[in-house]
Amino acid sequence: MGYISKAERDKRKRRAEIRQSMIDQLTAAGKDTPYLLNKIEQYMNSWDTAEALTEDIRERGQIIEEPNSKGIMVKKVNPSIAARQKEIQTMNNIEAVLKLHEPVVKEKDSDDDYM
Repeated sequence: MGYISKAERDKRKRRAEIRQSMIDQLTAAGKDTPYLLNKIEQYMNSWDTAEALTEDIRERGQIIEEPNSKGIMVKKVNPSIAARQKEIQTMNNIEAVLKLHEPVVKEKDSDDDYM
């Protein structure tokens, strides 16, 4: 196995924490069905793509220079910006399906009243 940078390790850890948090929320709400667990995987795939697009924007900037069809270098908005916005919208749509933005209310245990 090759060298993995600290930034990559941190990113993988953050990804695992986000994924597990989503699974935990579904489980706590009693909604951990195969369909919704698959939605979490779709969300994480979009998260991976959004992270890669963010890295591209960080590396190349918001304005990039590329040759046009005639070979002349022109400045244009980095297409990763629009692609990232689409991924974020996809993630928001998946969150709406999962209803993870709604707090999970745990039932009060009847034993809590006794000391």
